[in-house]
Amino acid sequence: MRLSFVVALVIVILLAAWSMFIRDTRLELTREGMTKAVPLREVDSRTRELERQPADSARTAVETPSRHVTEAPPNVEPVNDKSLLTRRLTVTFTRDGSPAPGIDSWLASEPAFGRESPTLHDEAMAFPTSAVHVESLPDGVARFECVYLGRHYLGFDLTADHAHPNWFVMNPLYPGHDYAVRLGSARILGRVFDSAGRPSPGISIAVEPAVPDPQTKLLINVYARTNDHGEFEIGALAAGDYAVVLERDGRFDGFGDVERRSVTLAAGETRRVQFGDEGLGARWHGRVLNEFSNPFEGTGRLQLERRDGVGARTTTIAVDGGFTLPVTAGEWNILVHVTGAPEAGHDLGRIVLDGLDVERDLIVPGARVAGRVTGLAPDLLADPSGAPVLSFHREGEDFPAAFRSVSLHRDGTYAIDAVGPGRWVASLWPVAFDGDSVTVDVLEGVRIVQRDFNVRGK
Repeated sequence: MRLSFVVALVIVILLAAWSMFIRDTRLELTREGMTKAVPLREVDSRTRELERQPADSARTAVETPSRHVTEAPPNVEPVNDKSLLTRRLTVTFTRDGSPAPGIDSWLASEPAFGRESPTLHDEAMAFPTSAVHVESLPDGVARFECVYLGRHYLGFDLTADHAHPNWFVMNPLYPGHDYAVRLGSARILGRVFDSAGRPSPGISIAVEPAVPDPQTKLLINVYARTNDHGEFEIGALAAGDYAVVLERDGRFDGFGDVERRSVTLAAGETRRVQFGDEGLGARWHGRVLNEFSNPFEGTGRLQLERRDGVGARTTTIAVDGGFTLPVTAGEWNILVHVTGAPEAGHDLGRIVLDGLDVERDLIVPGARVAGRVTGLAPDLLADPSGAPVLSFHREGEDFPAAFRSVSLHRDGTYAIDAVGPGRWVASLWPVAFDGDSVTVDVLEGVRIVQRDFNVRGK
């Protein structure tokens, strides 16, 4: 009886030990065909690491920029790698369908840029010096070995000077995958001139595809600068639609002085693009004035746009209203951006120029609404840079582009010119008017409307 009890106790102990072993381990098959026990915490660690990668079925291998929604490219295949923390990342370069050897490539992790979603084309931020550099082999393949898991960005150069990349894959790339970059033999040649018709050296140019590559789903931009003669050349482009973008500060963030040209390239085609005009001889001299033949307050901007959409001219309007603008023959739209103008500027219609010198003033028609705003705290008017802003918009047109704004003077007075007939709704920031709705009626043929306002604190 005692022996049976001992045997039963031993069996219970063995079963409990086996249960704990099964709970904390997992059997895996080794290379030799044997099984081995692996602690579950190690397996879980691997699983969590792999889950952070996009290689599973729930995530695509190529992330495209937010302005494009695409599926994962069919050529992306996971690369087998034993390491838990690193993977191989390969990029196959082709040109017109043939392998492209000798292409210098740099791969940098996202943290190396010091910020999320790096602006690769920002000339103020160089490609990280920690980037790994390899060269594509005779088969066109660039292999980056032992790349740590996470998001990476690729840059490459075709000049063979091994200096720095000027082509950038805008998609984040992930270790453990194969990618393909398809180049071509089309070219874009161009020149850049300033407002006086002189060549502009050192100007930044970008060529951006309209959509990602339909086969690889990669979006690849290329950047260049004009030489001493204002010339630039960008080759190795695949057939497709592109935007040629000029931005003089080189940041390509949409806030600088930007000009664009649209280009469609066939395979092997060379297209020429020009910004500005060479050796302009004709000039338009004049002043931008209000209904009372006075200049608008402060400086402004005069803009001419070709009616056929192939060119534009922009110049500064001085404090006295004066401007000088190079011109060529053609039909142009006139836009004036001055104090109190709507967001799109005052549209003065079209003008036909014959390519000769022009001496002509521009009058912006419309009434003047003027007056004083009372009831303001003195400190609000003390600092001109932070003065209250008075805005007007036509009744029923309360969208942002319709608002026209001026700052109050130190004595609380204001004046806004070129106001058309109709009922206008006034508002003030950062304080509010005393009343639910404040309107101003401008009658046809009236040149001056006097309107004072009183305010209350918000």
